[in-house]
Amino acid sequence: LVLLDLTMPQKGGVEAFAEMQAIAPHVPVVVMSGYSEKEALEMFSGTRPCAFLQKPFSIGDVETALREALAPGSVVPHNDRLPEVLGMPHKGSYPS
Repeated sequence: LVLLDLTMPQKGGVEAFAEMQAIAPHVPVVVMSGYSEKEALEMFSGTRPCAFLQKPFSIGDVETALREALAPGSVVPHNDRLPEVLGMPHKGSYPS
């Protein structure tokens, strides 16, 4: 699960999302932004994040977004290449 802000200093959220999709397309992503949901999601072409949080948000909003992102069928088994792409040592398997 990734919580991703659309506005970041080095790389925008849309660009970061595209790179994450190339590495691990089945990892659920929740996008956070001060933009409205409509404005924010219009920035994405093709695959879109699985949930959205509009700033400012409450802990209840976070809980709802996380439940939506982690709903059955939202998550597919991990990508074995992810540690390699991130420059991490491969340790075999990861806990479920």
